[in-house]
Amino acid sequence: MDGRVRVIPAGRITLALTLIAIGVVVLIQNVANINLAYYFRVFWPAVLVAFGLEIIWRQHQADASSGAVRVRIDGAAVVMLFLIILVMAFGNFPFFTRRPPFWGRWPGW
Repeated sequence: MDGRVRVIPAGRITLALTLIAIGVVVLIQNVANINLAYYFRVFWPAVLVAFGLEIIWRQHQADASSGAVRVRIDGAAVVMLFLIILVMAFGNFPFFTRRPPFWGRWPGW
């Protein structure tokens, strides 16, 4: 080994899974015409739980590996998760609760 410390970023997996989950929920909302804004307001702490589990998992992964490995929390992922949590917990979701006024008037809408 050349003495370098390998850095494992934590937070990227949680951010990716959160964005995927939000996309799936919005897609279901648009297709099935179901109001899912309630679930955003209730289940936003799940993002924090997932982030904590990812940090624990990454630290375990670093401890189990041979060589110098350090876990670093990814700052950009933390900022994005914080913004997502703010919107999920305190956001008003008018686009989830009603269709736009032009819905059904244009072909393909």
